[in-house]
Amino acid sequence: MRMKLLISICLSVVLGLTTGYFLAPIASVAYMQSAHPDLFGAYIFFLADNFAFCLRQNEPPTKSIETVTKSLDDIQTWHAKDPKNRYLAQETGLVEAQRARLELKGGQTAQAEQDIRDSQRELTALGWKDVTQNHLIKVTAQVTSEYSH
Repeated sequence: MRMKLLISICLSVVLGLTTGYFLAPIASVAYMQSAHPDLFGAYIFFLADNFAFCLRQNEPPTKSIETVTKSLDDIQTWHAKDPKNRYLAQETGLVEAQRARLELKGGQTAQAEQDIRDSQRELTALGWKDVTQNHLIKVTAQVTSEYSH
C-alpha cells in the first residue's frame, strides 16, 4: 500500500513538472501580451530587427532576402499602426536598403533599385542628408558587420 502511494506521488510530481515545463513559456507569452503589450511589442520588434541585419554568412542571397522581407513586413505593419513614429520610419528605410543590398548581391537589380528608391524616400522625409545608394549600402553593410561580431 505504501509503495503504491509513493509511486502515485512520484508520478504526479513528474507529470506536473513535465506539464509545467511545456506550458510555462506559452503562459508567459500570453501574460506578456495582455499585461504589457508595449513591452511585448518591443521584444517582437527586437527580433524582427535582428532577423533583418543578423544574417548567416553562408546563407544564399534568396534566403536572406526572404528573411529580410518578412522582417520588413512586420516593421511596416507596426509603422502603419503608428505612422508618426520616426524610429519605425527610419527602421523601415534602413531595412529597405538592407534588402536592396542583398538583392544587388543576388543579381536582382530592378527590385534593388525600387527598394533603394523607397528607402531614399523614407529617409529623406526624416531629414537624412546623404541618401545616395552607395551611402545606404555602406550603412547597412556596417550595421550587418556589427551584428555579426
